[in-house]
Amino acid sequence: MGTRLRRLSFIVSSAIAVAFAVIAMTPSLAPAAGGPAGTPATGVGTSKVPPNQDRLLALADRARSVMPKFTEVAIDLKANKVDVYSVPCAGSTIAKALLGLLAPHTYRFHASIATKAEMDAAQQAVAAQLPSLAKRGIRVSEIDRTLSGKIDVGFSSANDKTAWASISRLVPAGRATWHHQAPHRSTQLAWYRYQDAAAWYGGDGLTNSGLTVACSSSVPIKVNGTSYVLTAAHCGSTLYNNMIKTYKIGGSWQDPANWLRTSGSGYEGPVAWSDPMGQQPYSATSDTEIINARSGGYVFTGSPFSTTYVHQVGIGGETIGKSVCTSGAFSGEICNILISSIGNFYCEGANTCVTVTWGQRSDGTAAAGHGDSGGPVYSYSGSNVYAQGMIDVGYPGTETTCPNYSYWGDSPRVCYKKMGWISMATIQARWSSLRGFTITANS
Repeated sequence: MGTRLRRLSFIVSSAIAVAFAVIAMTPSLAPAAGGPAGTPATGVGTSKVPPNQDRLLALADRARSVMPKFTEVAIDLKANKVDVYSVPCAGSTIAKALLGLLAPHTYRFHASIATKAEMDAAQQAVAAQLPSLAKRGIRVSEIDRTLSGKIDVGFSSANDKTAWASISRLVPAGRATWHHQAPHRSTQLAWYRYQDAAAWYGGDGLTNSGLTVACSSSVPIKVNGTSYVLTAAHCGSTLYNNMIKTYKIGGSWQDPANWLRTSGSGYEGPVAWSDPMGQQPYSATSDTEIINARSGGYVFTGSPFSTTYVHQVGIGGETIGKSVCTSGAFSGEICNILISSIGNFYCEGANTCVTVTWGQRSDGTAAAGHGDSGGPVYSYSGSNVYAQGMIDVGYPGTETTCPNYSYWGDSPRVCYKKMGWISMATIQARWSSLRGFTITANS
């Protein structure tokens, strides 16, 4: 894919529109000295947290702790069940009996062909060969996990049969499937949420002086105890490439003199630290960047025009089947997005992959769209929320109509039924490894 067309930001030039789907909008909020305009959202917890979710998540955690050679654990909110996928072994019979005593008639057990660690190795084996495959005209876009223990590779090439023969040799026999992934076209967006005073909340709009890029601010974070704004690195890298030296959060222009410089990368501008894709072959980057501006411990809710917000109180874990929400600046808050797959590789070009979690709404409507890149992913607990991660990419082939804003200027927005985000666990691990940072939720 090399041109990052599936991302959820809007990136526009005079000659070409490139859409990295980040959704932003323009609610009319009056400037507020020392903080945002708006009101706390009330009564949000009952409708946005499935009543049986917390119990099933606790049972899923127990299954992970006792089941040997497990592949994945998922929850089924409709059936009120926990599905455990594992490779059959001597210890699994005892573990199944223990879990059955803990919660009778709740667990369902399924045989898989590979453990989580074995799937990790298979993903890495394919990702390591991206440069070699690209030279032969094979463009790998996804290396996804399946509950059966196989990996599923999406790619485009002139001859799929020959391409698959090259890829299948990289993993043990029977451990992978494939699908053709046609090159993808996207368009740009418009408008963004206004928040005219710091501290900035999750779901605010970010753009530049030429209005050629539109993205969203993510869940509020702290780096070693100090608050910062988080967004997608694919938003900022375009700012750098276009030599743009100013950045706009909500309605306020940021003076580039107040920003830190990114050391050792050759970038200058508004970003304190950036972890873009493509730094090294198949690097497991986070595609995040940290903006040197003060965040507040809240996330915007409601439509892009809404002034309501909710308190962020911590970081939530991930389990397949769990219900989460997004709140990009263009689409506004979208809930009932069910986690469908964890630990997948999304790849662009020959040297770049990022680990994403895939999720989609059960009713098949949009989960996120252009202009939402960098925006917050979170889960509700009562009237508070837990940070889950950062909106990053729309899944190709799941394009659909957009809620709220349908255009940016004269260009139609593209939204996706299935979208991918960078989990908080990935963000924390990557920045700890990269710079020794401790990333926590700003609450």
